[in-house]
Amino acid sequence: MKRLMLGLAATLLAAQLHAQADDPVEVLPDRTPVGNAVVPVPPNRTLVGNDVLQVQALRPGDTPPFWTGRDFGGQTLQYPELLAGEPAVVVFWATWCGYCRAFMPYLKDISADYAEHGVTVLAINAKEDGAEDPLAYVRGLGFDPIAVADGDPVADAWGIRFIPGLLIVNGDGTVAWQRDWTDLPAGRTVAELWDGQVREQLDRLVL
Repeated sequence: MKRLMLGLAATLLAAQLHAQADDPVEVLPDRTPVGNAVVPVPPNRTLVGNDVLQVQALRPGDTPPFWTGRDFGGQTLQYPELLAGEPAVVVFWATWCGYCRAFMPYLKDISADYAEHGVTVLAINAKEDGAEDPLAYVRGLGFDPIAVADGDPVADAWGIRFIPGLLIVNGDGTVAWQRDWTDLPAGRTVAELWDGQVREQLDRLVL
């Protein structure tokens, strides 16, 4: 019986190593693969399998995990390198999210108004339910953010519990601002609230 159990354990270990060898995820120095993205696991986070546990909410001044992911065209993106040293508005969105649909037109205007100051918009697709096509959603936005596909691992590593996750990061990748929880319904009121808050924070950074 003991030999049988040892044999089963060895078989499982071999299968796990084989699966890892076939994993197409690129592992960068000091970064740990999580799903389709690569992120480091700071000391206050625990990595179990492909799940990041005990992730604390980000606060201004925090440095969220760096990661490598892909856009909707399959191009590799690395954070914070993709910021090119400039601030960015980061939004974690999903096709089913009414708050996202309400805010995206305002985010389009923010992108246009602050482009001359080097501000970019980083739109990370996360928490999808499979009912709609995220690529079609991105194409219908009316502007061209840096759009990240399959962003669940990044959302988990960053402690994003609610969609939309909305942050502003500095050019070095640290958090400058993150939206508070709200009980306002999806619609114009909450979209205008976030629009004003984002603009106020960006003005402090770039003006």
